[in-house]
Amino acid sequence: MASDSQPRTELASVVRREFLQGASWLAGAVVLGSSGALLTACSSKEPEAPPAAPAATGKVPGLTGTAYVKGDAGYEAAREAAIWVGNKPKRYPAMIVFPKNAQEVAAAVNFAREQKLRVGVRSGGHSWTASGVQEGSLLIDLFAWNEVKIDAASKTAWVQPGTQAGAFNEALNKQGFAFPTAHASHVSLGGFLICGGFGRHSREWGIGCENVLEVECVNA
Repeated sequence: MASDSQPRTELASVVRREFLQGASWLAGAVVLGSSGALLTACSSKEPEAPPAAPAATGKVPGLTGTAYVKGDAGYEAAREAAIWVGNKPKRYPAMIVFPKNAQEVAAAVNFAREQKLRVGVRSGGHSWTASGVQEGSLLIDLFAWNEVKIDAASKTAWVQPGTQAGAFNEALNKQGFAFPTAHASHVSLGGFLICGGFGRHSREWGIGCENVLEVECVNA
């Protein structure tokens, strides 16, 4: 974050590329237009409850990224890493996947639908309720998705969902910009913005989601 002595002559707007890729079960909105106007909103139908013994096989067609099934070596470390709070809830996804790109997110969502698994998404895992980690679900972990592309001329940026507040503003500050991120530097933008985007600058600059111009997502 820039110090108070550094000038903030412009407030950068954010275009979040791939921020909600794979968030098929999240009720949300698609925001388009240079003014950040809300053009359309939709909520997803409540998915079917997963079967008592989920049919996840550990192999997702089209997925080359890492995948863990409950019981695998590395599964518990991945599950705990997806939960920021120290009090880890005793909820165990049937599978945790780490897709490498948008196509692999779509493959994971298709697999979950076929196997009748709920879908959870983690960008930073900062939720107090660990909402992305659901019993018997498929957890899509996007924490490593942290690419940022800033277009100084248009005062916009493409930001992936795992990008943390501190890293984002550090990149922006180098070009004389800032953005109303969370109060903690390690909060990722994905979950922060779909929850509205309330931070320490909200009273003066507004909330984060008011500056979202476009969202790319994978639906159910």
